[in-house]
Amino acid sequence: MIGEFNILIGFPTERDIEPCFQPMRELPVLLWNQRNLNPIRPREINFIKLPVESRWPNLLKEIGAFPSTSQARKNGWNKDIPDGWSEVKIGRRFIFVLKITG
Repeated sequence: MIGEFNILIGFPTERDIEPCFQPMRELPVLLWNQRNLNPIRPREINFIKLPVESRWPNLLKEIGAFPSTSQARKNGWNKDIPDGWSEVKIGRRFIFVLKITG
């Protein structure tokens, strides 16, 4: 899946990334914009790489979902990011996270 924000944390390899963020290489030639039905070109997947010790408040501040880590904590995000695959929706933003620590 490709979200608005695609986050890699820790030490994921290409082998870890491929099943989670498919289709990475097989994007269709044209995608359709849902608002006005005009064809748009697919974009390359951009990943945001964060260190292993990152927590949800740090990540959410980094992508601009909250103005500060303290605001993210006050809104219930004061927790660790679990290992593996995570999908969250904050407002209208889709955030996909792959965390590999080992």
